Amino acid sequence: MVLTITLILRKHFNGKKQLAFSNVEANAKKKAQSSTINMDNLMNSINSSSELYKELSRAYHPDRFIGTHLESKSKELFQEISANKRNYDGLCKIKERAKEELN
Repeated sequence: MVLTITLILRKHFNGKKQLAFSNVEANAKKKAQSSTINMDNLMNSINSSSELYKELSRAYHPDRFIGTHLESKSKELFQEISANKRNYDGLCKIKERAKEELN
């Protein structure tokens, strides 16, 4: 009788573990399949973002605009440049905006 109860409990707990794990695995698989990744942005961010970041941080650093009416705009842009250090698309958009606002 003790052996029967032990086997029943063992099956019960093993079954729940497998069920919970398979549910998590299925959810992770669905989530991975439904996600959309922009591979162009990813590769550009890996390869080109540091060069563009250096270029923008030198060109639009707030110290270059001290004493002018553009100083506050350059501080805001520099903060955005720093926040998007590893995002190539974001840096490209900031570069266009900086050309319009500061030049």
